[in-house]
Amino acid sequence: GRIERDDLLLRYRSGSQHCLRLRGLGRERRGARGAEERPGLGDHRPAAARRHATACAHRPGGNRGQREPQRKLAMDGMENFRDLGGYRTRDGRTVKWGVIYRSDSLADASDEDLYFMGRLGLKQVVDFRTEFEKTQDPDRLPSGVRYIERAIDIEGTATKELFAKITRGDIDDLDPRGLMERANRAFVSAQRGVYSAYLRSLLSPDNLPVVAHCTGGKDRAGFAAAITLLALGVPEETVIEDYLLTNEYTRSRIERYVWAIRLGSFFRTDPEPIRPLLGVDRSFIEAAIEQMKLEFGSIENYFRDGLGITDAEISQLRERLLEG
Repeated sequence: GRIERDDLLLRYRSGSQHCLRLRGLGRERRGARGAEERPGLGDHRPAAARRHATACAHRPGGNRGQREPQRKLAMDGMENFRDLGGYRTRDGRTVKWGVIYRSDSLADASDEDLYFMGRLGLKQVVDFRTEFEKTQDPDRLPSGVRYIERAIDIEGTATKELFAKITRGDIDDLDPRGLMERANRAFVSAQRGVYSAYLRSLLSPDNLPVVAHCTGGKDRAGFAAAITLLALGVPEETVIEDYLLTNEYTRSRIERYVWAIRLGSFFRTDPEPIRPLLGVDRSFIEAAIEQMKLEFGSIENYFRDGLGITDAEISQLRERLLEG
């Protein structure tokens, strides 16, 4: 039958089952197809039908507060695909739901994921990964979406290369926390063109809804999400809280990485000192915000002088992406 907009809530975090096996940094899935049955769950309907029924039983009824715990969309192949809607701004307005998404790589998207991304009405996918990352794991995209490449190559953010180095045990000179703090400062100082173009793209309704992603959905995409929320007037502390949600949403992936590092290095490498590289830390995004203030005097000046986005364009962004 016809699927209503509210039925898309079935993709929000709802205890969806996964069967995963490490393949380097990739994953192989069983039961990821929308038309396949998942054994042992006591329900032999197709996955899409079961999730549809769950959504109908738990619809939020338009209550924005009820939707907040369901910020993460329950995808088969992405663990950090989430909606930036619902955040309150300093002037009392709210970021619209269903317009701006952030994610990890779409390379492992299942057919069912593609179907539901299509139902989200996505018009643009922005990929911040390097050429090496994209060649190794090309995105799977829903039909009709515009694919925009905005490669960012900064030490510490190209996850696959870094993972290979770690599994070789080549970590003697690695300062994980310092590496990521420097990377986030470099987003501010060295990647102004990329992030300016990304924010400007949000001014056009032809580009919305949009999902921006990198490999882990935590550093390059995390910074993109942070500056989007800051530009919309979301308080700094709220922006940091959103940034840190990656640790909650990708906890199981982080533990898989820890074990993969142990196994890949034949237990020569202790992964605990490099755990900060696998998730995010408050100090990472705070380093970026501090760099904005050091280099440009304020966050507002970073947008104006660093990214070349005028006050009028900021106002247009807020009119387009906020409500209330």
